[in-house]
Amino acid sequence: MANNQEARLDRFLRGVGPEGFKKLENSVVTVVMDSPVGMWYAFPFAASGIPLRMISTAQIEPPPEDFEGLKENFIGIDLAQGNLAHAYAKAFRKFNGDNIPANKIASLNANLGFNGTDMLLFASSVVIDCTTSLQSKKIALKYARETNSTLISSAVVPGYSKAALWHPELDGASIEQALMPEMSLLEQQTLEMFGIETSNGLQLSPNAQVTRELISMVMGGLVAEEAVRAILTDIPDKSEELLQTPLHYKFGHNSEIFHPLYSGDELFVLECEDFLEKAALLYGAGSIGNMTGYSLVKMGFGRIANLDSDIIESTNIHRTILFYGMEGKRKTHSLAKRLSAISGGATKTKAIMKKLKEEGWDPEEPYDVYVDGFDNFAARMLVSQQGLKDDVVVASLSGRFDGFNADLYVPNHTICLDCNIGINEKGESDRAKQRQSCGREITPQNTWMNQSVGALGALQIASALYPGKYGTPFNGMIFHDRHQKSRLFANEKEGTCQQGHNGEITHYDR
Repeated sequence: MANNQEARLDRFLRGVGPEGFKKLENSVVTVVMDSPVGMWYAFPFAASGIPLRMISTAQIEPPPEDFEGLKENFIGIDLAQGNLAHAYAKAFRKFNGDNIPANKIASLNANLGFNGTDMLLFASSVVIDCTTSLQSKKIALKYARETNSTLISSAVVPGYSKAALWHPELDGASIEQALMPEMSLLEQQTLEMFGIETSNGLQLSPNAQVTRELISMVMGGLVAEEAVRAILTDIPDKSEELLQTPLHYKFGHNSEIFHPLYSGDELFVLECEDFLEKAALLYGAGSIGNMTGYSLVKMGFGRIANLDSDIIESTNIHRTILFYGMEGKRKTHSLAKRLSAISGGATKTKAIMKKLKEEGWDPEEPYDVYVDGFDNFAARMLVSQQGLKDDVVVASLSGRFDGFNADLYVPNHTICLDCNIGINEKGESDRAKQRQSCGREITPQNTWMNQSVGALGALQIASALYPGKYGTPFNGMIFHDRHQKSRLFANEKEGTCQQGHNGEITHYDR
């Protein structure tokens, strides 16, 4: 592996190890897509140096006149008109620069439309079919069964997504789970529910497209985790470590966000107009700040500031996706610049080059939400305390190599982060360790866990700012743990902390 690639992926290599990375380098992940949903399923592999093949016949065309201002882009990289897979491949190569060989990213203008097209999947270690096409999924499953390889089948519609893994060693996912015939029908229903007539025919409204993109970020990261896990798992000795039950994400459904879509369940779709006057302050311009900031811009936030004191290093790039080509520059200024560009200037951004101190601070402007994207409990404790002091929603988001946490404090609706996860005790312990050592442990990181939790956090913020309209704000802990069979958990708690958390808690059950 070239030195520049090794430096860039240092934090990722710490997690999988040299042998694990060699396995990944010698594999091929094929992503079959029929819409921009596929972008967030494919990108984690391209950014991590894992050979990627994308297959699609979908085309990128100028948006209808009715959708003025809506332009296809990927993290600020404009997508060329033409075949979707080719456009993504070009954008991913631009993101990687010279750090990862361009020939690791291939694209085909094709689809899995009839028998014989399974030859397009030749040599795939893992096939990810994120289309809503039953025929495409049948061909992908046929390939997996004939070659004893892994299929991860997934689909996303506005408000809901689902994923299931099929592997010959498992009895977990049935053939019907992998084929997902209900998702094809659901796609048509959501188009009728959230579509509008345009000069190009019936299309999803811009609001529905944004909702679908954010949900694809959540599910795309979860699927990438399962794909890498499948490649690295020794079969059959550890086949029980593979995903055996389908994953679900259902926006706005409180403690049931990870449950299947039941008959009668409402599909929530964002109305970006709601957020034009909303403001967010991102504490930390790292990977969480990048992913959540991007998501909030897509949601239509009118104002986003970010606070950080670090400089962009080469090891940041594959996770902090908005910093491509910006090594050596200040994180906070770079993030503000990229978020403004992605919004087309619609979102006002501000860079705050500052280190958060124990005594706190008084932001010069009011904010509706604080996003805690710091990577240590000492700093996260300070954000929590600042949110209590200012009576502001706090979304505390943490991506780990083996999972993520999303914890939300909503004044008068939920318990605070100290009552929820004991943030003060953890923060004081972390601060004591920092005083005893001038060095800092560098922990493994990947792209996809931060991608998932960043988008998930943004969607949770929608529920916090508009209780009821986008579901009730969740009170408790939301997390992903790769070591658990179910993977995703929403542990609900009861009670609320009084304003400013003056020591009084109403009906609080830890």
